[in-house]
Amino acid sequence: MKNCTAHKTYAAYGIVLLALVIAIPFQAAGEKANKTQRILARGDYEYPPYEFLDSSGTPAGYNVDLMWEIARVMGLDVEIRLGPWAEVRGELEKKRIDMLLGMYHSPERDRLVDFSAPHTIIHHTIFVRKGSAIKTLKDLRDKQVIVQKGDIMHDYAVENDISRHLILTDSQIDALRSLSSGKYDAALLAESQGLYNAEKYSLINITTAGPPFQPREYCFAVREGDRELCHALNRGIAILKSTGSYERIYNKWLGPMKGPSPAIEWLFPWGIAGILLLIAAIAAAFAWTWTLKRQVKQRTSELNEELARRKLAEAELRITNTLLVTQQETALDGILIVDNQRTILSYNRRFAEIWAIPESVLESRSDDLALSFVSRQLADPSGFMALVQHLYDHPGETSSDEIPLVDGRILARYSSPIFSGPGERLGRVWYFRDITGEKQAINKILESETRYRALFENANDAIFTLQDNIFVDCNTKTCEMFGCTRDDVIGSSPSRFSPVFQPDGSDSAKKS
Repeated sequence: MKNCTAHKTYAAYGIVLLALVIAIPFQAAGEKANKTQRILARGDYEYPPYEFLDSSGTPAGYNVDLMWEIARVMGLDVEIRLGPWAEVRGELEKKRIDMLLGMYHSPERDRLVDFSAPHTIIHHTIFVRKGSAIKTLKDLRDKQVIVQKGDIMHDYAVENDISRHLILTDSQIDALRSLSSGKYDAALLAESQGLYNAEKYSLINITTAGPPFQPREYCFAVREGDRELCHALNRGIAILKSTGSYERIYNKWLGPMKGPSPAIEWLFPWGIAGILLLIAAIAAAFAWTWTLKRQVKQRTSELNEELARRKLAEAELRITNTLLVTQQETALDGILIVDNQRTILSYNRRFAEIWAIPESVLESRSDDLALSFVSRQLADPSGFMALVQHLYDHPGETSSDEIPLVDGRILARYSSPIFSGPGERLGRVWYFRDITGEKQAINKILESETRYRALFENANDAIFTLQDNIFVDCNTKTCEMFGCTRDDVIGSSPSRFSPVFQPDGSDSAKKS
């Protein structure tokens, strides 16, 4: 059994890491994920125990076994080729291949490729020769530090300006061999992998300095935008974990590591000097084991805290998403949300009802297909499409208008960009509301007012409109009967058009 640590307590560490991976939600595809074309997967040819070429030149390792098992359960046709890391990474970023067997996630890399759910968490550390004065990352500032070209530690060292003298190698094994030979001062590598290779190639003068750092999610990486393959890989990982296949593969390559073989010590002359050396080695092993126990305990505690924080954040996110979905589904408006590439991200049932769009069209996630279906219902399709194109050409603008349909309905349309932060636009949201009833009600009121005005103006009797004992309007007949203009009437009191005395003899001015 291969090993990636020097102490059995890493078994407990592995269980915690496995629980963390299981806790991270993945989006399972609703239908059976199956790519009919052959998938070209590449990886690093010198990255044991994760991926490497064995003595016969055949791809082997943890990532390779995991990929073959996922291909089997998901029905994928996969071809695996290994090569130099910088080369295979560049091929994926240029979309010349379908995926990489293993890649550490980072926000910078996520802009170039898409990542599956993580299947392993890997820590990194400083490797030095025994007796080195280097203890922390701060000690590397003026040292010659080896990193693998294109590796996550290469990115980390550049971003954080770890050393003025970075030495690039093609593989992790080359880095360890150069360090062991005394050529350079230190190397930044994955902890488990470095220990594995140091033991495999008998680099007995290599050790680690300081506690592990930079825990990274180790994932499959696919071409940017290949959601189908990403979903298939996520589902495959979930199936392997539920059936126990994942644990079998993990234990095969990354199980508890055996202690270094003491046989090398017997190459020294026996006698007192040999005994003293053996005693010193045992004492050093005990001290190293005690230190490692403390480090593992600390890391386990940190991972448990991180797991608790993630579970809380996930619970809060589920509640928020539930509220948002509920609000969207109970809204009076039809709502459609698209991303910057005009792919449909979300819609509610009211949107589908207003436009009578088949579910198959919306599930295609194609905004162009949805627009093609909608255009058949428009009284002015060219005007509708012109505004849509204008808003996509001017992503920062908002818009509000009314849309007449061929069936007589009238829709109010509103559109606005969606931002996640200053200058970071995620897409566009469209709102549609059926205002046919409101328009009909307004038209009826206008028609009623028109009829009333006609009756008012054409009446044979003088008609005044009075408000707070002041005339506010009169008809044409009033002006004819009293020999005045409408301006004379409006604003005056009734007493002006009354006789001096009422029939009962009272003063009209006082009565008014």
